[in-house]
Amino acid sequence: MKTRRHNCLARSRAPGNARAGFTLMEAMIATVIVGVMLTAVLTTLGASKTSRSITADRAVG
Repeated sequence: MKTRRHNCLARSRAPGNARAGFTLMEAMIATVIVGVMLTAVLTTLGASKTSRSITADRAVG
């Protein structure tokens, strides 16, 4: 007697039921990750600009 294995992911991602694109949750998570990375980069650039400005003021003064 064969037993059936229930696998929700395999059933929803079956080739006959394949859909192109992202789910809403995947898109939201990607947006949050990109936002966090962008915030980190902008913070770093702002800090380096401030540091560069202070260094330039010391050289002139």
